[in-house]
Amino acid sequence: MGDGEPLIEGDHIFAADARFGGLIAGSARVAEGVAVTLDGMVGGDLRIEAGASATVNGMVGGDLHVAPGGTLHLSGMVGGRVVDRGGASASDG
Repeated sequence: MGDGEPLIEGDHIFAADARFGGLIAGSARVAEGVAVTLDGMVGGDLRIEAGASATVNGMVGGDLHVAPGGTLHLSGMVGGRVVDRGGASASDG
């Protein structure tokens, strides 16, 4: 991680559209209606709620959960499982 990239200790909720290139030490959630591009890292799990979308170019250390109605585009890495409960998912590899 370079200078100027945010470090969030603990868990985080994305409540507004964002592009994130830092490190979240805990788990993260993308709230309904929010679009996030993750270029950095989530140390724990990432949850994508219904009506939310996430593009993961970085890394999720834990599991990645996609709720029904959530959207995931994955070109990064997931250390755990991808659990798709009926959302829309696409992977580049």
